[in-house]
Parts: sequence; C-alpha cells; structure tokens
Amino acid sequence: MVLVRPLRREDLPAVQALNAAAFPNPWSARSLEERFGDDMATFLVAESDGRLAGFVLAFTVLGEMDLQLLAVAGGERRKGIGRMLVQALIDSAARQGTTVIHLEVRRGNDAARSLYAAAGFEEVGLRRDYYRDPFEDAVLYRRELV
Repeated sequence: MVLVRPLRREDLPAVQALNAAAFPNPWSARSLEERFGDDMATFLVAESDGRLAGFVLAFTVLGEMDLQLLAVAGGERRKGIGRMLVQALIDSAARQGTTVIHLEVRRGNDAARSLYAAAGFEEVGLRRDYYRDPFEDAVLYRRELV
C-alpha cells in the first residue's frame, strides 16, 4: 500500500538520496532541508511498505503554485506513484485556494509529460536550452484550478 503524506524531518535523508539519484543537477541537501517547514512550500512524500517511494515539492506565492521537483524511486516507477503525488499536490493546492499550478519539464522526458497531461496540465510554452547537463528545452505546463 502507498501512503502520500507531508514530509517529516526524518524523511529528509531518503529524499536527499532520491533527489541525487533522480536528477542530473540535484538540489543540495541544504536547499531541501531549508524547504522543510517553509510556509510557502508543499512537500509531500509517497511511502510504500515503510520506504520512501517518491516525493513532490512545490511553492505557492500569491495564489499560484510552482511545482519544483517530482521524483519516484527507480524500483517504484510505473506503479502510479507519480500520479498519486501529482493528485495529492493538486488536492492540497485546491484546499489552499490556489488558482493555478505551473511547472516545467525536460522536452525529452516523455514519461513526465504524459503524467502531467493525464493530470489535466496543458502545454503553454517552451524555454529554449533551459536545462544544463545536457542542454535541453523546458516545456511549460499549466493547470487551472478555478
């Protein structure tokens, strides 16, 4: 069974490890720690059989949310965990009175792009060479909540 819940301090080492494994340019451990308890942050984890299976981090400013990070552990992919995390984030945003969620994703990340499209996000733009190591365009997505 998978449980999606708010991040706890004791989750940070596992989140940091997954972050480092999932992204070519991961956030620093310090940056992730600083987000714990940040009033503007929504930081959720998915737990499967007592282990971290994934996490999502977003920030809300003036009623608009920006999804910053979403990662699912390699052995937990293709089990619907990413979908659960995105839905939990959408639900949290709606409870907060958020009007829209924004995100960007690597153009070549077909799995993520499919996930976001299935969750009702619309492609709204492109940022050329936004990502480094390797250089790649970012596709911008948006989901209206009201």
